[in-house]
Amino acid sequence: MNLGSLKEMIALKNVNRAQTAVLNSKDLTPREKRARLDDLNAMSVKLSRRALNKEADDEGN
Repeated sequence: MNLGSLKEMIALKNVNRAQTAVLNSKDLTPREKRARLDDLNAMSVKLSRRALNKEADDEGN
């Protein structure tokens, strides 16, 4: 694991925390929750792909 993928792992952890906060929110409407969760999910996918590409590059694939 390199420093780049470590950054992505930390960012993913923060995205997961944000997702939990949205799910537990009493202030957001279901529509607002869905919109925020969709955005956070897109971020999570982007970060995961970036981390996997870096690992594949490090392995010479």
